[in-house]
Amino acid sequence: MSIWTDLIDFYKNFSGVTPALKAASLAQWIVESARGTSVLATQHLNFGGIKFRQRMQGYADPVDYRGSDGELTTYCKFSSIEAFVRGYWRFISSGPYDDYRSYENDSAAYLRYIAGQGYATDRDYVAVVLRNLAEAERELAQNSPSTSIARAFRVAIVVGHNRRSPGAFAGSPINAHEFQFNQGVAQSIKDEAWHYNLEAETFLREPSASYGEEVKAVYDKVKDWGAGCSLELHFNSGQPSARGTSVLCRRDIGRPRALAESCRTSTVEALGLRDRGVVLVDRSDRGGGSLYALDDVPGVLLEPFFGSNSDDCLTIASLGPKTLALAYLRGVRSWVESAIS
Repeated sequence: MSIWTDLIDFYKNFSGVTPALKAASLAQWIVESARGTSVLATQHLNFGGIKFRQRMQGYADPVDYRGSDGELTTYCKFSSIEAFVRGYWRFISSGPYDDYRSYENDSAAYLRYIAGQGYATDRDYVAVVLRNLAEAERELAQNSPSTSIARAFRVAIVVGHNRRSPGAFAGSPINAHEFQFNQGVAQSIKDEAWHYNLEAETFLREPSASYGEEVKAVYDKVKDWGAGCSLELHFNSGQPSARGTSVLCRRDIGRPRALAESCRTSTVEALGLRDRGVVLVDRSDRGGGSLYALDDVPGVLLEPFFGSNSDDCLTIASLGPKTLALAYLRGVRSWVESAIS
C-alpha cells in the first residue's frame, strides 16, 4: 500500500471534523502533495504544504525544504500519518483560521475562508482545489448532499462578437465596442467567481466565413468544458432614447427562463436602469443561434444597457465592469441555489 492510500484509510475513520471539512481538506492535499507523490509528502509526510510555525511544536519538527516557489523555507516534518492529520488541524485551529468552524458544513466556504486568511496566495487556488472535491468525496465515501452542493458550479462566459466584427459601439465615456468592453467584464467574472462558489471560464468567438459555424465552434468548446450554464455578454444599441436592461433566453419554460429571470433581477438591482424584462427568443430570431446552440446547457444573452444612450453609458462607466460581473454572478448563484433547494 502507498502512503497516499494509508492517508485516505486513516482519514476515513478520523472523527475530529465534519464530512464537509474532511472532503475540503483532502481535496487540498490532493493538490498540495500531487496525491502523495511530492518530495515533501514522501520524505516528511507533509501532504498539506504546511510551513513550520512556533505553534506547531509538539506536532511536527522543522525541516528545510525548497517549495514550488523556489525558496528554501522551513516546513513541517511529521512522524506519522496520524501526526500529519492532527497537525494539519492544529495548524488550522491555532492560526489565523480560528473561525473555520463557521464553515464546517460547506466545503467551498471553508476553502474560500482559509485562502482569504493567507493559506495560499494563488488567486486560482480555491478553484483548483474545488476541481478535486468530487474525487475527495469519492475517496472518503462521502457523497452526501452537503458536500455535493458545495462543489463549484461551472459558468461559461461567451464574449459576444469577435475581434473582426466587434459589435455595437458604446459612446462616451465608455468609448468601446461590445467585444472590447465585455472582455473586461468577463475577466472580472472569472476573478470573482470563487467568492460565489462558482467557477468561470471565458470563451471567445473566432472569426469565420459563416456565422453559424462561428457560434457552433464556440459553444462546442463550452460543452466540452462541462459548463452548467452559459452567459453571452453583449450590450444593446438603438435610438438615442432607448435605454435599459434586458436578458434574452430561448422560449422554453424551465431552466433557461429561470436563469434569465434571476440574472435580470440581479442586474436591474445593481444598475438601477429601466427594466426591459426577459425577451423570449425563437431559434430564427436575433440571438437564437447562441441560445439554441446547446440543448442541455441553459444559456442567456445579456444586454444590460444601451451603448447608444448617453445616460446609460454614464451609469455603466461610473459603476464599472466589476459591478456588472458581480450582478451576473449573483444571478447565477441565486439560480443554482433555487435549483438545489
